[in-house]
Amino acid sequence: MRARAPHRRTGCPASFWRVTDNGPVRTKAEIDAFLVPLRSEKSGGLGLGLAIVRRIIEAYGGTIVFDVVEPQGVRVEARLPARPDL
Repeated sequence: MRARAPHRRTGCPASFWRVTDNGPVRTKAEIDAFLVPLRSEKSGGLGLGLAIVRRIIEAYGGTIVFDVVEPQGVRVEARLPARPDL
């Protein structure tokens, strides 16, 4: 999903993505751990994927947020400021 909306910090147009799943119930602590480098719930996982995503998004002035969705699932929201030079 993609939409344009003002970025919260700058007021400039931004690209916004929201993804919601209906997976198992997660605690806030489990969700916070998603972004910790070198920590994975998958056997053989490196634990780098979401940590790299977060660093890239923040390097471009964006944000990424994970939230618990009741009764089950996780919502991820990512926002990147628009680049007028592109």
